Amino acid sequence: MSSHRVKIYAGFERLWHWLQALFIITLMITGFEIHGSYTLFGFETAVRIHNIVARAFIILIVFAIFWHIAT
Repeated sequence: MSSHRVKIYAGFERLWHWLQALFIITLMITGFEIHGSYTLFGFETAVRIHNIVARAFIILIVFAIFWHIAT
């Protein structure tokens, strides 16, 4: 019996999904802090992190669209 691994998803697809999950969780955490649910980073730091991650998420989406069109 052979035990070789079959990859269903390419490396980029796995990376894209894990980054997407990380970005969404980070946006949720910082978003709840911005709206005053709790204090973890401080308001200004939470806003800064939220804005940086939002831009990175948009770049990831644009790159994914390009990837789907190009491949």
